[in-house]
Amino acid sequence: MRITGRLTIDQGGPVTCDVTLDGYIMFGGSMMQITNGSFTAGDWQCGWLVQPTSFPWTVMPNNYGPWPTATIQGMGVNTILGNCSGFVTVKWVNSPSWNAGMDFWGQASSGSPYTCFYDGMLSVTNYSSTPITIQ
Repeated sequence: MRITGRLTIDQGGPVTCDVTLDGYIMFGGSMMQITNGSFTAGDWQCGWLVQPTSFPWTVMPNNYGPWPTATIQGMGVNTILGNCSGFVTVKWVNSPSWNAGMDFWGQASSGSPYTCFYDGMLSVTNYSSTPITIQ
């Protein structure tokens, strides 16, 4: 599985990065494990000062129905000022194909020295035969 898109991370000032994350689907589609990834330009700080850390991250569904959500557990990011880590809840966007999306819509995680805020949409491309739709 590959997750790509653009994500803005704001901890005292916004930085927008192109995101590539890789992982796999676990337990018959009930969760995903993100095992590695990188941030690149967008902004010049991406990949140099701002980068993903603390892999693996686990993506677990936590709200079903017409507006499903999922929680990314263990998400870590080095920022210009420090770092962010913890849980981030995203809106899960189902697709009629084998793909889906994660909408960060202004979500937050703990950070040092300040809370981190995220905004952006990442596409989830599934290369396995296990669907990743949250119903």
